[in-house]
Amino acid sequence: MNPNNWNGIKTPKGWTTANGSIKATLKWNPARFEGDGKDSWNGRFQAAQEWLDKTVLNGSNVFVPKVTGMLQTLGVIGTVVGSGQVIWLGPYARRQYYLFNRKTSQNINPKFDPTEPRWFERWKAANGQQAIETVKQMVGGQE
Repeated sequence: MNPNNWNGIKTPKGWTTANGSIKATLKWNPARFEGDGKDSWNGRFQAAQEWLDKTVLNGSNVFVPKVTGMLQTLGVIGTVVGSGQVIWLGPYARRQYYLFNRKTSQNINPKFDPTEPRWFERWKAANGQQAIETVKQMVGGQE
């Protein structure tokens, strides 16, 4: 609905219209959405995205197979925090992520399970719902 076609009064605080006993006021606060301040939508969203990226990276790295620790380091190197993408770089990262039943005799990660190699999926199953709730609180969203 175009506010210019409303039968109402434009005020600095928004639009006010009345129809009989019903009065409605539409208030728009662009400061809540514009800018990058911590109280703006963009600022809260960016802070939540950065928190989620760090949490996914650190939480998933708990389940990454570890011999030298380089695969975990490649996750830190390949991820731009706040971008929404957590990436483990390296020529072998994809194979390590998807390959089932591999024998990693030198693996020293106690949480690594060779029958369930997809470390992000394992983290998400264990912590995903809690992360969603935290992000909702950070951006001010409700169910």
